[in-house]
Amino acid sequence: MIGGSVSRHKLLILIAVVFLSSALSLAQEKPEEKTGETALKVKAYELLESLSTQITTLQSAENRARIRSNIAWSLWPHDEKRARALFIEVGPDLRLGLKLPAGDYDPQVEHTFIVFLQLRSDTIDRIAKYDPEFAFDFLKSTEPSDGQMPQALRERESAITLRLARQVANTNPDLALKLGRAAIAQGPSEELLTLLRPLLRKNREQGVALYREAVAKLRNGKLIGDYRLVNFALGLARITPPLADDTAFRELMNILTKESRSNKCGKETWDEMSYMCGQVRSFVAQMRENEPARDFPSESERRAWAPEAYAELEEHVAAGDLDALLQLAEKYPALKNTIYWRAFELARSTGNLERAQKIATAYDENPEAQQQMFRRIEQLKEAATLSEAELEEIQRQGEAIADMKKRVDYLIQNAVRIGANNRTVALKLLDRAVEIAEVMKPGRERTGALVGIAMLYCMEKSDRGFTIMESQMPKLNELIDAAIKLDGFDTQYVREGEWNMSANGNLGELLTFLSQNAAYFAWCDFDRAVNMAAQFERAEIRMMAQLKLAQGIIAGPPKRFRIY
Repeated sequence: MIGGSVSRHKLLILIAVVFLSSALSLAQEKPEEKTGETALKVKAYELLESLSTQITTLQSAENRARIRSNIAWSLWPHDEKRARALFIEVGPDLRLGLKLPAGDYDPQVEHTFIVFLQLRSDTIDRIAKYDPEFAFDFLKSTEPSDGQMPQALRERESAITLRLARQVANTNPDLALKLGRAAIAQGPSEELLTLLRPLLRKNREQGVALYREAVAKLRNGKLIGDYRLVNFALGLARITPPLADDTAFRELMNILTKESRSNKCGKETWDEMSYMCGQVRSFVAQMRENEPARDFPSESERRAWAPEAYAELEEHVAAGDLDALLQLAEKYPALKNTIYWRAFELARSTGNLERAQKIATAYDENPEAQQQMFRRIEQLKEAATLSEAELEEIQRQGEAIADMKKRVDYLIQNAVRIGANNRTVALKLLDRAVEIAEVMKPGRERTGALVGIAMLYCMEKSDRGFTIMESQMPKLNELIDAAIKLDGFDTQYVREGEWNMSANGNLGELLTFLSQNAAYFAWCDFDRAVNMAAQFERAEIRMMAQLKLAQGIIAGPPKRFRIY
């Protein structure tokens, strides 16, 4: 009996262990299941890998560089080694386009040169996000010859260098200093100041070194007569101690004083020279008057209207980061009104009424503006509970608009406004907008309206957007063929035998709109969107369309479309 009891006990333990092991095994496997968003990203990366193998079929160096750069940027978190290789392959194609032939001026050639400069700038920004040192190497390896570039393009080159420096300033101040020195060598510009200020505040050793070298650059130059140098010197002088290096600041003041005296800036004549003299003279007088008492403006006052304040503001708005945006109000008190209003608009436009209410309540700087915020919140709350009668009123007002294009626009605007809180009503308004658009006269306005409505349907997760777009694909292919035949009549659609993705003109703008909003189609039904993009007959357009769909998935669900 005892033996049998023990055996049964062991059996129960064995069964328990088996079940527990199975449960643990299932628990471990579950995170690896490719469902939902994870599965979509797997598909997106697979699509990017497939597209990367097709790039060599393209004739255009511009298209090869553009598509490779985009794919590498998106692939990096998934396959860094492959992404690096693709970025390296971008270099030779960029260098092909960054050669200005000797001879007579050709506006088309210069335009193409500028397009490649922008491609290079975009690629450097993308690499810098992951590896600043690699971005610096890419910058140097693709640098156009100075002799090829007029002054305006040299300034653009300096701006690219400084933008990279600002991107790496916090994480790699030594590299930021190196880039700042390269920018100074290319010629001092006011944009250097947007690097100097944050370096001086957060990485003082590198900031002081760059400030001193910027002052030294002015030591032997002639300021008066060169408005760029004058503006640079005055901007540099507005970065005052204790933020600026005291010795270098005093030297700068002496340089400005010497320039003012040597150019006899006290004369009363009025011309370009005297204007610049006046700028220098009045600034020197003001600073000399304040210097004995060291009555310089506080750092917060100097920062309040600095360009980087607005750059930070726009960066947080673009990222949709309300917390970071509101923190700027403490960092830049003089911009508090602007910051709170932008934060309120961001919360309101994304349908976050609770956060919008909190922002409006905390916004006590301007009672009139605060009341306007409260009114807008009430309007949104009313939209969420829109009655049939109110919907009919919106439709009635729309029908009263004689111009069909404006009538469609009115319905679309209301659909976007109401959709965040009332999808059913938004879809009814879009349904009516489609009915009107479909009877419009064939042409740019009709096609543009239908494409825009299709995108909004997808934003509301309605497959009617695909039904509309699939009906328009033959028309888009016809328009692309016609544009290529008419290339050069209104704009240059073709370069090196292929559609150029920077094309202007009505058709170029329409394709750009689709590219910029591809994420709405991708997140509505990725497989259907990819198949729809495959209907583009031009390989380069099809590849770019599918690339944008994959990028849309990797970037995460898009924010709601906004109409300002």
